[in-house]
Amino acid sequence: METTDQEIEGFRIVTVEGILEDLEVPDVSALQERYGPGTFGCHEALHVSSIELQSVSDNLMSHPAVALNSEWYQLAYRAHEALVELYQAIGAEHLATEDEAEEA
Repeated sequence: METTDQEIEGFRIVTVEGILEDLEVPDVSALQERYGPGTFGCHEALHVSSIELQSVSDNLMSHPAVALNSEWYQLAYRAHEALVELYQAIGAEHLATEDEAEEA
């Protein structure tokens, strides 16, 4: 089953609404100040993506049951690739924002 981009965006919006409530943050701009690119919160997301990337590699792709099954291994590999892409996307924007702040 393939989830559409529109469905994923709906899930993202619901997630943001839940985060605002859980963290008792008044609005998205306040959340952006704490977790947007260039903040410690964004650096934390970069770190978490690195941990999850390593976890998929070390614990899932290397698991004997997954390694023995071509379909499962391909799925795990694609998850690993997606996490690499996420790590690079977060890092590029986060570091660019940090560089801009240092130049100011």
